[in-house]
Amino acid sequence: MPGIGNRRGVQFGFSTGKRRAGPRSAILANCLLFGLGVCIGTVMLSGCQRVSTVEELTEFQLVGPKHEDTDVGTLKCPESEPKPYRLVAGDLVQLEMPTVMSAEEAFLPEGQRQAGEARGTYSCRVDETGRINLPILGSVEVTGRAIPELEAFLTDQYCPKYLHRKPSIVVRVLEYKTSTVVIIGGIENPGVHKLRSDEMSLIAALGKAGGIITTGAENVRILRGGQSEEDVIIVKVVYQTIPVDDPKLEPGDKIVVKATELPSFTVIGLVRKPGKYPYPSSERFNVMQAIAHAGGMDSIASPEYTKVYRKTADGKVISVTLKTGGESGVSASKVEIKPGDVVAVEQTALTFTRIFLSRILNVGVSAGASVGP
Repeated sequence: MPGIGNRRGVQFGFSTGKRRAGPRSAILANCLLFGLGVCIGTVMLSGCQRVSTVEELTEFQLVGPKHEDTDVGTLKCPESEPKPYRLVAGDLVQLEMPTVMSAEEAFLPEGQRQAGEARGTYSCRVDETGRINLPILGSVEVTGRAIPELEAFLTDQYCPKYLHRKPSIVVRVLEYKTSTVVIIGGIENPGVHKLRSDEMSLIAALGKAGGIITTGAENVRILRGGQSEEDVIIVKVVYQTIPVDDPKLEPGDKIVVKATELPSFTVIGLVRKPGKYPYPSSERFNVMQAIAHAGGMDSIASPEYTKVYRKTADGKVISVTLKTGGESGVSASKVEIKPGDVVAVEQTALTFTRIFLSRILNVGVSAGASVGP
């Protein structure tokens, strides 16, 4: 009796031509038929996976951490144009002015007073009372004045009371009074930093130390000598590196930048690269995008359902089941995940059957090829 099928029939234990299948092929065929029957029965008994309702999904989305949206207009930012520096006690200043400003010329008749052409420099440090001593004028208060303001003020003090013509006075700061603060934690250049009087604010100090590290910080704590733990100044950080406030600092302050752990999500199950993945606060991922981070789903299993697990504030774990395809409100492409979520592409009766059959068929092909004609 002529055989049915072609040579490939040997893979399933059927005869080809006048050749009878060997015991090995018969066993293989029986295993395949049995496995197929088990898989079909399992799928029929298991039924379809239950998908979460829209109401269940709405309740689920209210749980867990939220991406906080901060009103950018409320943030304390440095001035776009820096304000002029104002002198403080301890600054060392240098004044360039005519050398003829002396007591003798000050008392000459008005018609004979004049500002000479020779010029010289005069250096002095601002004392604790905020004053400096100058020729003829004596003690002059200078703290709180910007350099252009001080130049104009001194010119008016010399002329016309002591000089017939206005002298040219140029003021420079040779040495700024500085204060020391300590900056540690999630900062690019931690350590002891010396700040000028116009840099004694949190944002300026962080900038002096290179800024908050790129992975971000949760908050910044300012510890001041003699303060109790309850009096520590805590400034929240948004968008990873931006403090929401800019409090003034005092000499000796200790600034602690609390670095944050990058938010993350986890993908497990029937995906190509299961694991933990970063979830930057500036990003938003839906469930399918999260799965794409893990290399996509197993192409053989072709899962039709995905579960998302989330922890509540009291530590309870809740979940929803979503469809991997479609455009409904409970499809995976429509649901946003949150930091800490676990996306599980779990095994079902259907995916198990697909994987089982794929492996059995691969084994059958290999065994059939080895039997030969």
